[in-house]
Amino acid sequence: MALLAAGTAIAVTGSLAMPTVSMAATLGTPTSLAPNNTGDDVNDPSTWQKDPVLSWSSVTGASGYDVELANSDDFTDSTNLWSLPNSGHVSGPSLALPQPLDHGAYWWRVRATNSSVKGAWSTAVEIFRGWDDAPVASSTPVPNDNRVNGTMPWRFSWAAIPDASTYEIEFSIFSTFPTDAADPAAQSAKWNDGKNTLDCLTTRTTFTPYTSVGAADVGVDTCDFSAFDQALAPVFWRVRGVDDSEDTIPSGPQTQTLDCFGTPESSSSASPDPSANTPSALGTPASPAHECSQWSATNSVSWPVADTGSDPTTYGPISASLTNCGAPTSTATPSSPATYTCTDTPEITWSPVSDGAGKFASNYMVTIADDPGFTNVERVYNTAFLSLTPRDEFRDFTAGRGYYVDVAACGDDGGQCTSDQKLTFIKRTPRIAGVSAVHLNGAERFTWQDLLGKYPNAGTAGGAAAEAEQYILQLADTSDTDFAHPVLSLAVDRSCDTALAVPCYNPSGSTAAGDGQAVVHVADGAYEWRVIPVDRADNHLPASTPLAVTIDTTPPQLSLTTKSGLPVNGTFTMKSSEAVVGVNSSAVNLTAVAGGATVPVTVTTGAAANTWTLTPTVRLVTGQRYALHLTGSGIHDAAGNTAVVTGGSVRTTTIADDRSVAWTWPSGWTKLSSSNAIGGTFRRATTAHSVGIALAGSSISVYGCKGPTMGSLVVKVDGVTKATVSEHQSFTKCGLLLWTGSVATNAAHVLTLTTVGTATIDEVKVA
Repeated sequence: MALLAAGTAIAVTGSLAMPTVSMAATLGTPTSLAPNNTGDDVNDPSTWQKDPVLSWSSVTGASGYDVELANSDDFTDSTNLWSLPNSGHVSGPSLALPQPLDHGAYWWRVRATNSSVKGAWSTAVEIFRGWDDAPVASSTPVPNDNRVNGTMPWRFSWAAIPDASTYEIEFSIFSTFPTDAADPAAQSAKWNDGKNTLDCLTTRTTFTPYTSVGAADVGVDTCDFSAFDQALAPVFWRVRGVDDSEDTIPSGPQTQTLDCFGTPESSSSASPDPSANTPSALGTPASPAHECSQWSATNSVSWPVADTGSDPTTYGPISASLTNCGAPTSTATPSSPATYTCTDTPEITWSPVSDGAGKFASNYMVTIADDPGFTNVERVYNTAFLSLTPRDEFRDFTAGRGYYVDVAACGDDGGQCTSDQKLTFIKRTPRIAGVSAVHLNGAERFTWQDLLGKYPNAGTAGGAAAEAEQYILQLADTSDTDFAHPVLSLAVDRSCDTALAVPCYNPSGSTAAGDGQAVVHVADGAYEWRVIPVDRADNHLPASTPLAVTIDTTPPQLSLTTKSGLPVNGTFTMKSSEAVVGVNSSAVNLTAVAGGATVPVTVTTGAAANTWTLTPTVRLVTGQRYALHLTGSGIHDAAGNTAVVTGGSVRTTTIADDRSVAWTWPSGWTKLSSSNAIGGTFRRATTAHSVGIALAGSSISVYGCKGPTMGSLVVKVDGVTKATVSEHQSFTKCGLLLWTGSVATNAAHVLTLTTVGTATIDEVKVA
């Protein structure tokens, strides 16, 4: 809480300079809100935010912040408001918006809070939610007849983009990729008839059209090129990234569910198969939502010419190899095929095969099996081209087990495959690297380098892509070395992005490939932890090497140990529940309970461990209660947990006799002794002398002396006259109650006493 400094009571002869008693100030208003798209063009993709992390300036005295997100700048209309994690409350000056959030324009604002005060809302600013990235597709020409000119594999390729779990590649003989006339806005209603327009999904950054025969391949019915482009027209193609988010959809006023594939329009008659371009049909894993990037630039290619001659009956030898794997670890022998060791599912390439007279094979068949006899077949593909990147990921194999590949040249119309070559490969995905654990305030953040950053040339067109669709973060007790019973097994997607207050994956500030992290809340203790990548086929790839972590999320507790009854020039003792750093005079002060004034203190280290002496730099108020207050979040323990204040307030003495340092006696006041005076002394002054004192409590009582020569005493509270009390009586006696009255308890007060004739003051008490 930002508070004003308390003043000191000062009394002067003839007139009283009233002491300043400050009231609690409101918290400041956050500024520098970012991102801020106010005034920008929402149709300009460069203004869009993919994973928005809202930030703003810190406010002195704030222990947290509230954030509101709405569809307009009218935050009083509840139908505009979105539901944010933890009701939009965060401890620091940033908030990662939940993912997925519908594309469009939003307004947001923030205010500072602490335990007793909510500051004013900031000016609302606009933010545009969208995904501006687009894959850069390779426009390198491809041969128009691989059976004649097979100098390179006939394939499509593009560069990987961050946040893309899969890629949708679209082919059409129409450059405009026409939509269904009955529902042109629906992605699902394109003319996806398998002949003129066709879509496929892949986790790779390369793709070669094929017809899949093996039923184990996902989505074979909607990615079948057997009938595509019978008119042999030029083919246009483009590609975009797909974010298969694992996060839940935030609740809010929009009814749209973020899904770039749209909803099937089964009533449409313009599209032969209106369900053929849904995420399920295309093979996207089931998840709450899908988000698509921008399309790449459109490229065009010439489709291979038709086979006009009869198939040869005998082919020459075929030469096949695996890319993305390097050279074979063992070369082929008459009795065994070449063996490769691959870090991911390889791309298979081969040379065109002819009969030596210019007649080339029109079709090739690729078979992948688990055994050298090809009795346990994993996949079978037919293709007219000279390369193939299998669409499904394959499990890692250990103990020498691998995959067996057979590439055969075949004829048209079911012609016999007469030439083949066999290869083997062992898939060994690299372990996740860059793992670390960092303490946060009340949580633990685990970070790692995702697999995309482990593959060579991952960001180049045609390079290997990340096979991990998501990750599983596991924590286990130190005795559970094999993670048989983990205390936490959290599935996190690379693109999930929520506030740190909830257990979820949260991407770092960098959107570059290779970064991953998760923020979790678990009980304090010692653990082993690891990260398991999971591919699109739900295979668990090699886990990271387990690491030890000790989690401490309990904030240190600071409290006052001084007992009430403290003199107004006394010192306080503060203790901490554990060792902390950052304790200094700028990080700690005292707050007056009545009125909220701030009292600066000088901090010195105490004799006992984890204790400090707090010496106020101003005189304290008689009867006031003082609470410990921390300015900012600089005091923390070794785990980074910010200290909190516990315990109650401490009250100063409720008595100020004439000898107390709470008084500042101006000239004209004389100190006299008396056996019946309270404390043995009292003060006396002639007419028109005043003195003031700051007090806090529910009532004030004034004591003095009476005698034959005494006049009167005028009593004022906060400048308002309460009484004129006569001190005249026939005999002299001190320690007598002259006046008592009630006062408000929500503020400190200034009591002013002024003489009329000769008058005395013995003591003042507050209740």
